[in-house]
Amino acid sequence: MALHNTQQWRKLLFKWNSYLNPLLEVMDDDGQHHMLTIYKQANQRGSNATSDPVYASNCVPILQKLIDIDGKHKRYEAQGKQLCELGQSFSWLDNEIEQMACYLKACEIGDKHNIGSVKCVGNLGLGRIFTNNKRLFEAKSLLRLALDAAQSGDTYWMKQHAVMCSDELCDVLFKTNSVDEAGPLVKRFPKLLEKSLGPSSPRLQHYHMRGFVMSARFFEAKNRPEEAASEIYKMLSLIEDNKADIHDWRPLFLHLLDHAIEHLRILDDTDIGNFELAKKVYRLRDEQRQKTW
Repeated sequence: MALHNTQQWRKLLFKWNSYLNPLLEVMDDDGQHHMLTIYKQANQRGSNATSDPVYASNCVPILQKLIDIDGKHKRYEAQGKQLCELGQSFSWLDNEIEQMACYLKACEIGDKHNIGSVKCVGNLGLGRIFTNNKRLFEAKSLLRLALDAAQSGDTYWMKQHAVMCSDELCDVLFKTNSVDEAGPLVKRFPKLLEKSLGPSSPRLQHYHMRGFVMSARFFEAKNRPEEAASEIYKMLSLIEDNKADIHDWRPLFLHLLDHAIEHLRILDDTDIGNFELAKKVYRLRDEQRQKTW
């Protein structure tokens, strides 16, 4: 039945209103936000259908409650991010106990108030701690949670963290020989890069390097060394085209070259070693080590 009659709308909304406040009293902030949003939309539909100003008046207290909840949500988000920043500072001091305490508290806030950004960074921080301690299966679960949280939002910040979480999760998957699990992440990584960096970045971004190394490790693990080598040749071409920008992030650049050398058998003296490719990578690293700022 089409609800175009003012009285029908008023009767329904009055009935809903009788349920609304008791429900709000037993809900958490996330449930309240969801319920109030539905009720606000119902009032807007009533106003559009009947041109009755009563609905605009009904929306005022609803909007006020939504504003209060959103403000509280932002305060919790700020608190969670501050804890994550504090955890990062403890990592620089090699204080793992305090570092973990900060990330655990951040995760608690993120879970309780359903704040994707805090859940992402908190679980990412914990995942890194477990990775460093060689507790890789625990790290895998935490990094998966971090990636899921990052993909729950569509902001530029969340997209960049989805790239970061994918990269670190793949590293752990390769170390635990979970190659098939890594496959979908490797395949999706270029699209994540495109979303967060744009289809053609004007400067060399370190995640492009990470993407080529990630793909090379995947192909190598699948016994496809020629394709692995092709990915590293692509990386070298990208670096050659963007050499002028390397000075902006040379320490990280060198770290990523070391990462490739450490994890790729095609760059080592092995049965699938590619001497010419290895020589190019080592020469590039040595050249950059000799550069000055």
